[in-house]
This record gives sequence, structure tokens and C-alpha cells, in this order.
Amino acid sequence: MTWLYVDSAYLLVFAASLRRLCSDTLASIVLSHSVDHKDRTQPPSNLHFQALSALASFHALKTLWIELEMEDRVEVSGQQLIALVPNWPQLEKLRIYPFDTSDGISVSSLAGILQHLPNAFEVSVPTTMFDSDFDDLPDMYPTFKQVKRLCIAYEEHDVDERLPWTSSTYDMREGRWVANQYASDERSSDEKHTSVDSGEEE
Repeated sequence: MTWLYVDSAYLLVFAASLRRLCSDTLASIVLSHSVDHKDRTQPPSNLHFQALSALASFHALKTLWIELEMEDRVEVSGQQLIALVPNWPQLEKLRIYPFDTSDGISVSSLAGILQHLPNAFEVSVPTTMFDSDFDDLPDMYPTFKQVKRLCIAYEEHDVDERLPWTSSTYDMREGRWVANQYASDERSSDEKHTSVDSGEEE
């Protein structure tokens, strides 16, 4: 297992170094890094995608956790993640937090990511959700019965305060997405976190 704290300026260099220094059989990477305050004024770059791409050779990975400071976001799109995850077919645990939801990991992108991870039982990828995402449930998305724990952090957009807001959970027992509605006055903030556990022991 590799568990290190890395400054953002060296994130790509660090990821490339892992590829040179570690065996292709590396099974677990837990990576946290802090971002220098001056970096926060710079425009978004492709740094995070390049760093994740540098880890693509570790096909035996079972755990990949990327965690940043709360004020910052991982700048990777849903389509980029869908392109990357097939490199880690044995992945069991995936966590990327916090995520830049301005571009949005959509519900369909999340489903695409899970489709490429047949062994994943714990997935935490912040997702941007809209009511329209659940119009065709439960037939719109494939089932992922191997998932035991699914954590979704998401932000609401263009919400009518008079209407209930909608979030989704993944029902591991029934193997399908379920839409949940809450009264508007139950919301504590614009950002919501949903954690679903199948209740099964690993």
C-alpha cells in the first residue's frame, strides 16, 4: 500500500514516479494532497487527469483513494473517469473526494464507471443530479449487485424552493436505483451526502 501526502505542485511528478518505482502488482494507493493557496487563483488544469493517467499501468489495483482539502476539487470529468477505470479491472474500492461538480459526474457517468468495475463493492464519487435523471428509473441504468456500499455527494442545481428535492440511493438488495423525495424545508444545505450500505459483512 502507498499512503502519502503530496503537494499539488508535485502531484503529477509523484504519480509518474510511482509508475517507475513500484511494481505493476501494486494493490492499493491512498493519496491525499494539500493545495498551496496561490494555486487556487489559477485556472483549472489537466493536472489531476494526467496524474490519474500515470497510474493506469497498475492493473492490479484494488483500492484507489484520492482526497483533497475541502476547499479544492478534483478536476476530472465523468468521461475521463470512464476512460480511466478500465485500466483497473480488479478495483474494489474507489474514492475521489471532493469532486469538481461544476462539470458534473452525471448519474449516467456514474453508471458507466460502475459498469467497468465488476469487482467494486465500495464506490464514493460525488455526482451532480437532476430530477430528470430519475424519470425513467429503474430501467434506465444497469444493475450493480456487487456493490455493498455506495456513497454519493451531490449538489442541487436550479431547485424550485416550493418543490421537493430528489436524491437517489442504490438499493443493493434489489439491485436498482431508487429515487427519494424530501420536503424542501428538510434541506440543510445545497450539498447533500448519501451513503448506502447493504448491511452485509465483507
